[in-house]
Amino acid sequence: SSGINAEWPLRPGIHETLFPDKTNRDIQVDVGFLKRVPRTSLAPTEPVTDPYDQDLIECIIQSLDPPLFFKPHYNQFEDEELIPKREVTLGRMTVKNITKIGEGAFAKVYSGDCLMDGGTVSPKAFKIQSPPAPWEFYILTELRERMSKDEIAHEVRDMILPMSSIHVYRNLSVLTTCLYGEGSLLDMMNHYRNTQRVVSQTVICT
Repeated sequence: SSGINAEWPLRPGIHETLFPDKTNRDIQVDVGFLKRVPRTSLAPTEPVTDPYDQDLIECIIQSLDPPLFFKPHYNQFEDEELIPKREVTLGRMTVKNITKIGEGAFAKVYSGDCLMDGGTVSPKAFKIQSPPAPWEFYILTELRERMSKDEIAHEVRDMILPMSSIHVYRNLSVLTTCLYGEGSLLDMMNHYRNTQRVVSQTVICT
């Protein structure tokens, strides 16, 4: 299959650590979505970095300096398991009235009322993934941090979903974010399908 060149901002030596026999690995990927791209713009002989490679993801996380657990709002409980139920405790936060509002191929999404130490109650959304997936928290927070330092990128920074916190347990992880009242992406697609309307470019981009 054809390949595209993608370079990761990896620390020196990370490829040698993960793939000691060679610095690059040829990965077969499906690039059917690139059929509309002129063949001359592809580089079929160059290696491809698979962004879903779990070994590579784990290697990047382990090589972070400072470590991921130094990030604000990152909470890890390696020796504990979390059993989802109508009321749970996430660190110092108690979540009540938990209701499932969506499910995809990789996670389930719930809504709930958060009770903090000071007694403040606020509605939140929770994305539960099993096995634990701290990678998404790292990517989203890193994107927002980098974009805040760039004058042009700062204007579209709010398009990146803000994470309130993540709680990583032995059996799963819980990403916490604001609960928005506009519904899910599936709700939007069903609305356009039922009304037989075409989704505008503006909606797609936002």
